[in-house]
Formats: sequence, structure tokens, C-alpha cells
Amino acid sequence: MDTVLIGGIGFLILAGISFLLIRKVDNSSMTDKNKRLFNYIILGMLILVTIAIFKWHSSTYLIPN
Repeated sequence: MDTVLIGGIGFLILAGISFLLIRKVDNSSMTDKNKRLFNYIILGMLILVTIAIFKWHSSTYLIPN
């Protein structure tokens, strides 16, 4: 299974969704503090998903002898 291709496409899709969500939050009528909080949450989730993708790839690619 090609985990690099699947993980890469998944990351690109999630990154696009994240940046669209950030744009939507920035254009909303929330207070600046809440906008920052939601943006940090969105970016934090993107970082966690990226770590999970790398962990998944390394666990399926590096097969112990």
C-alpha cells in the first residue's frame, strides 16, 4: 500500500479545508480573541493530523525483521 501517496493527498485536502475554515472564521463577526482561539484550534488539529499521518506511514513502511 502506498501510504505516502494516500497520506499526502489526505494532508493536502485537510490543509485546504483548514485554510478555508480559517478564512471563514476571519470573516465572521466574532471578537478578535475568539477568532484567534478558533484559528489556533484549527491549526492545532492540522498539526495533530500531520503527526498521525507520519506515524501511520512509519508504522506501515518500516517493517521489523
